[in-house]
Amino acid sequence: MWKLQAEALFGYKVLAAGHAVPGLSERVKRALAALLNEAAISDRDPRIGNDPPASAGEIRKFVADIRKGL
Repeated sequence: MWKLQAEALFGYKVLAAGHAVPGLSERVKRALAALLNEAAISDRDPRIGNDPPASAGEIRKFVADIRKGL
């Protein structure tokens, strides 16, 4: 999950800085989709609950924040 978060965040920052990197937008979108899959897993696992960094709510908030800027 950390790899997905890093790929989404740093890819977003590169795009927000105005750099044209071929395929980066798609990579960010794929990372965000994979994070939403991780959120679904977190929903089903009672051991995770609302604890950061793997809680479904926190993952979905992160994804929503990044998607706003794309």
